Amino acid sequence: MHTDFTAVIIVAIVIINVFYVNKRSRDLLADWAGRNGLILVEANWSFFWPASWWLTTSRNQTVYRITVRNHAGQMRTGWARCGGWFVGLWSDNVDVYWDDADVHWN
Repeated sequence: MHTDFTAVIIVAIVIINVFYVNKRSRDLLADWAGRNGLILVEANWSFFWPASWWLTTSRNQTVYRITVRNHAGQMRTGWARCGGWFVGLWSDNVDVYWDDADVHWN
C-alpha cells in the first residue's frame, strides 16, 4: 500500500513537471516574440535541433520549431532554445536560429 502511494506521488510530480515545462517555455517564447515585435504563429517542441546546438544545449533547456509573423505580415521559421544552459527554465533566455539567417526583414 505504501508503494502504491509513492507511485501515485511520483506520477503526479512527473505530470506537473511536464505541464510546467510546456507552459514556461511557451510563455518565454510569447514574451520574446512580443519584445521583438513579432507574433508567434506556431511553436512545436522538438527532440532534435540544429547541429550547431548539439554541444551547447543542455537537458535543462527546451527547443522549439517556431513560425512567427512580423508587422508587415512576413512569415519566418526557425529554432528557439528556451532557458539557460545550467539553470534551465529558471532563466528568461531565448536563443533563436533562423532558417534564413542571411535574409534581412523590413
